[in-house]
Amino acid sequence: MRIFFNLFVVLSSSLLLSGCALPAAMLWMIQSPQENLDYTSEAEAEIAEEEAYPIGLYVESNDGEGAYYIYAGEYNAIRMAVPEDMYASDIELSTTAGTIERSKNDSTLFILFVKEPNISIEIVASNKVNNAQGLLYTETTELPVPKVGLKGIDIDEVKAEEFIKQGQLVLLYDENLLSLCKCNTFTLIHINNEGKKSIVNNESEVFNSETKGIISRAVKGDIYIFNDIKVNCAAYAQDKKTNSLVYIIK
Repeated sequence: MRIFFNLFVVLSSSLLLSGCALPAAMLWMIQSPQENLDYTSEAEAEIAEEEAYPIGLYVESNDGEGAYYIYAGEYNAIRMAVPEDMYASDIELSTTAGTIERSKNDSTLFILFVKEPNISIEIVASNKVNNAQGLLYTETTELPVPKVGLKGIDIDEVKAEEFIKQGQLVLLYDENLLSLCKCNTFTLIHINNEGKKSIVNNESEVFNSETKGIISRAVKGDIYIFNDIKVNCAAYAQDKKTNSLVYIIK
């Protein structure tokens, strides 16, 4: 072994003195162990960076599709798109406004509540296990005022027997919203075929006895106007006026 080492030293020295380059294999043999260690560490860092996939975040609408705005004063769904090599339970979300909590039934779903409308929000997802992150920028807007109608009637001309069966106004809003909405008051105007007008005030979406009495007398040519209809949702500070309804008895 000592003879081999001496020969290697002599051969290396001769090549250097003669201006010849050392073979690649010999260059590798005389590299310092520290240089090899640094190269390996950089490679491992590059691999680790490639595996730190970003976490997808989006506002989930009531039909499961992505949406941009979130409703102020309403509980909004924030969905995570988690890469296959991650566990949703390892990921936490934080928000620059309002409060956000994980759903008890779905680890990829968070519920965000922000009281104020017309503000920008940044939501951050972080996975401390592999330092992966996700970002979502969105804005708050007011919850739209739900419209009202009569159940099973979507036209303004209706037969008397169908109209008489009605017992309340129906709010036409997405029932998947966590916030509850209701009709607090409306005015019913009845104009018979002779032009005589009757007015009744109703304090809820359910018809009171006076409203039912006027509706029960519906005959061909009568006009019924549901006016000054006010609704309230949990997101509202006060009642809001919605659409009016006009029905002609045929």
